[in-house]
This record gives sequence, structure tokens and C-alpha cells, in this order.
Amino acid sequence: MWSSFAYLCLIGIAPAQDPQPPVVGLVDLHSHLGAHLAVAPNYSPGPDAPLPQRPSYKHRFSQQMFREELLKSGTVLFVNASYEHPVRIGFRSKKAVARTMEKQFAFTEAFIASDPEHFALARNPAEARAAIADGKIVFVHAIESAYHVIDTPEDIQHWADRGVALVTPIHLADSPYGGASYTDTLGWILNVKGQFKHAFAPKKHRGLTPRGKKLVQGLIDAGIVVDVQHMSWDSIDDTLDIAELNGVAPIATHSTVFSVRGEPHAFRDDQIEDIYRMGGMIGIAGNPEGQNPHPARPFWASHPKPVDYCPRTVDDFALHYSHLVELTKGQPVGWGSDWNGGVIHARPKYGKHGCNPTRSDGAVMDAYDTAGLVHIGALPAFVEHLERDGGVDDGPLMQSAERFLQIWEIAWSKAHPSDIAH
Repeated sequence: MWSSFAYLCLIGIAPAQDPQPPVVGLVDLHSHLGAHLAVAPNYSPGPDAPLPQRPSYKHRFSQQMFREELLKSGTVLFVNASYEHPVRIGFRSKKAVARTMEKQFAFTEAFIASDPEHFALARNPAEARAAIADGKIVFVHAIESAYHVIDTPEDIQHWADRGVALVTPIHLADSPYGGASYTDTLGWILNVKGQFKHAFAPKKHRGLTPRGKKLVQGLIDAGIVVDVQHMSWDSIDDTLDIAELNGVAPIATHSTVFSVRGEPHAFRDDQIEDIYRMGGMIGIAGNPEGQNPHPARPFWASHPKPVDYCPRTVDDFALHYSHLVELTKGQPVGWGSDWNGGVIHARPKYGKHGCNPTRSDGAVMDAYDTAGLVHIGALPAFVEHLERDGGVDDGPLMQSAERFLQIWEIAWSKAHPSDIAH
């Protein structure tokens, strides 16, 4: 793990005179604290909803980010994405979509203000480092999908001034900015045109449009981290080219890898290598429905299976994680939970919802073994089982918050060179 000192020296920027030690801990690259204001009223009233008496991993449209459980999550930094309902976004005005974003930002800020002892909002990397050093859980603003939200340089500057640290330019459908990734199920409904292009004109370039390239460049110029998630392969490649020309580190917030699950919304090995070569990071998605090796790739055949392998559990996360760690030679790997993002999370491996009635090694089963990732408070148990059952080292996960801060610092320096001593 590179320290902040080494990484800043690499890009030719001297660190502050008294740099803080590297942050140790987990970043969640993709969560939705205010989703009830955009997508499903079932998430209401947000994190102050009562904890269910019998929480379940089958929580697609029910609250997952409870206040008290947030404090137990082991997460030091949340990249909290505001977004518009993906079905209605094309029918709303730009002002209406902006109001939805602002409601989510204001809700997050009010939640943080209600407990300043434990939570903090960071509008720049220095604020984030200081708050983490003070023992607080940090939130940063993000926007998932620039469509109907960001169109002009003035728009970009408005959201940068509002404290947005990261933007996902393209979401679930092709947009004026470029091609979206091919996805199944809901993706067919939301992106019919793009799906037909993928199916019947697979060789046609579906990358960034001229407007999309201008948007990506504008985000970089404003000091905002660019997220390549949800992009088609061509759009990813175009964005990585722009990022490299500008000397910034790209990021993918909630991903899967093609070498484990061979679908075109997963990241190819060459793309992963390019992202890490530029100092970026991949976050593995929290959605197990899209992680199990189907269709299986060579990695599945060659890699040792986790103990009592069970699909759509922590085991599939372990497969994607192991491949990333091996491919990047142990560099930081993040995760993007997609809490309140309309997905379920890891089911249990044992009991009536798992694949096996009991553990084959005879060990006593704990609550996670038979319940799974029921809400954010179960995340430490998820990580523990990732190590125990998946046979992996959580070291790269615990380096992920530091890597995100480094990526943000590089982006921030483009727009605020005076904030970092030369």
C-alpha cells in the first residue's frame, strides 16, 4: 500500500509538512442514504426507521442503513450517491431532477448534523482525513447519472461547489453522453435501444459521444472523481483515455470482473490493469445476484473454491475479490454496497436459505451463517466470513479508504492547486 507521501510524490506534488498517517479502514464506494426521497417510499423515513424484528437479506426495497447499525458497520467513509428514479428520469425536467438530488443532499446533511459526535460531511479530502482522524464516520456527496442533471460547465461548477466528490456520468441506459453497459432484467426495460445495439450491432462503437467526452473533461477540470461504473466497454475505454491524458485516477464504484462472471457489464482484465496502473481502484458490487460465475470463466475452473461453496453468498464476493487482488498484486480493493439501491445482499450459506444445513468442518454456526448480510450492521461479520470461508486476506479492503482519499486528492488538485503545497 502506497502511503499518501509516496503517492503524491509520484505525481509530482509535495505533501503538506505534517502529513497524517494513512487511513486504515473500509470505504463504501456506493450507498444511498436518502433513497426514500428518490426511488421507494419503503425506505422511509431513512436511517431512523425501526430495525425489523426479523431482518432479512431479502430487503430489495426496504431500509438497510439504520442509524445504530451504521455505527457498527466498520466503514470509515461512505461515498453517498444521490440519484433519480431510473424509470421516471427521462420524463422529468432538469430542474425537477436537480431538486430530487438536492433533497437527498439536504437529508444527508441533516442526518449528519443530528449526530456530529459520530458523523461528518467532507467537502474536500483534507476535511475527510481530519474527520476520520477524529474518529468520525465520513460521508461525501456523489451523483449517480449526469443525465438531466449535468449538461453545462455551469452545472458542473454548481455541483462541485455543492461538495460533490464523485459523479457517475452514465447510469442504466444509453444517454446523450454515451453507451451504457449491457445488463439483463431491468436493463432491458430501461435501455431497449442500447440492448438492441449490443445484440445486433456488437461491433459498432458505443463509447462516449462528443458531449460525453466534454462532460468527463469538465468533471476532471472541476476536481470531481469520475466513476466509470455502468458504462459500456467502449465508454469505459474512452473515459480511461481521457483520465490518463489528464493524469487523474479513475474509479469503478460497484463492479464485477469478467474473468469470474463472463458478462459484458463486468470489467475486463485489461481495463482493471489500466485503472490500477493510473492509481485508481475497483469496488466490488454488493449485489450477489450478478456475481455468481454464470456464465463461468476460466478463473472459476482454475481457482480453489471457498469452503462449502454456495452461490450468491460471501463466496462469490470472495471469487471476484481474489481475482482483483491477484491481478493487481495486492493493491487496495473497495466495495460498493448499493445499500438502498434496489438490490438484495449476500444470502446465508447455511440453514434453510443456504446451500448446506450445517458446516462441513463441524464448526459451530453463528448468526451470519444462517442469516447473511441482513443490513449494514452485519458488514463486519461479512468481512470476517470473507476471510474464514472465502480464504482471503482483508488487507486490500482495509486499504481502500486510503486509496479513495488519494484518488480524490489527485482529482481535487486539478481544480485547487493552491490547496496542496508544491
